[in-house]
Amino acid sequence: MYHYFKCGGKGSNFGNGKDAPYGSFQLLGKLKVKHFYPNKSEVTEYSRKLSLNDAVATTQFKKGKFTYKRQYFASHADDLLVAHYTTDNKGELSMEIMLERPERVKIDVYADEIVMQGQLNDGYDGDKGVRYFFTLKIQKNGGMHSTTDTSLIISNASEVTLLMSTSTNMLDKNYIQTVQDNLSNAEKYSFEQLKKRHIEVYREKFDRVKLDLGVQKLDVSTDQRLLQFQLDDDPSLVALYFQYGRYLMISGTRENSLPLNLQGLWTNQVQTPWNGDYHLNINLQMNYWLAEVGNLAELHLPLVRLTESMQASGEKTAQGFYNADGWVAHMMTNPWYFTAPGEHASWGATNTGGAWLCSHLWEHY
Repeated sequence: MYHYFKCGGKGSNFGNGKDAPYGSFQLLGKLKVKHFYPNKSEVTEYSRKLSLNDAVATTQFKKGKFTYKRQYFASHADDLLVAHYTTDNKGELSMEIMLERPERVKIDVYADEIVMQGQLNDGYDGDKGVRYFFTLKIQKNGGMHSTTDTSLIISNASEVTLLMSTSTNMLDKNYIQTVQDNLSNAEKYSFEQLKKRHIEVYREKFDRVKLDLGVQKLDVSTDQRLLQFQLDDDPSLVALYFQYGRYLMISGTRENSLPLNLQGLWTNQVQTPWNGDYHLNINLQMNYWLAEVGNLAELHLPLVRLTESMQASGEKTAQGFYNADGWVAHMMTNPWYFTAPGEHASWGATNTGGAWLCSHLWEHY
């Protein structure tokens, strides 16, 4: 059985699929920002926080008597990544901005933007791999900026905003134009307007559900609350954790995107563990347990569409492996509708993947 009951090709390549026909969800790239401070004082009053209500991350600290603040969000209104840097030490924001990617990349620096693009391996060393396009554009208040072959350098600004947009040709044949249009549209707005637009769209989903299990312990940091939870009755932390799950779902997928994958969007490497694919023997389903009870039903739709799209491939698999009508999927799949068993029957032959997916159709209905 082990010899025959497995896929005919490389399958997921035992979790190393980025250079195999199976593919892998990958890190897009790394943004590196090197800051230059005129004040050599030690950093004090350092804090980092994530607002689940707004989906905005903030870092703040002091050097000497001056405060530096950084805000980050992935805009739900304008399909952008936004990073915003300010200081009350006017004219003293200086930084070098770089992009990098481990492989398959071309990076060009222009007057006020960095463009990163490339094509992934299709597994056959051919030209059908996914193409991606990313642009970072700077906006600043005051100061000057210059370029090197690999970076943008900003000197003596009072406020800096980085606008970042990316797309691929997997779902969008006009992916380059999409990026350019997103950035052109964003330049119509100030940072505060972009932030307000983002929060309004995000809250339309997030604010649908409230869960009150007691007074929040706002004077204790989350990491300490987690440590104390084994000994302390802190039901409000459970409510916070529930909302954190809703935040991750809202932030991890959109109505018209691919489904939430194995580890979510937050990989830090080009060969994500287990390819960051869709494991149908429990992991993908777990991602979506929250969708309906968390009042995020429309975010179930990418999984519904994936299930529908697997039928043609699954019919061939059902016929080939079982001489049966209907369709079947096994332990894992990917955006190209892989439905065969995995590379070894001991883990790859779970033949109820398709049926379990269909239970989500019923739950959504």
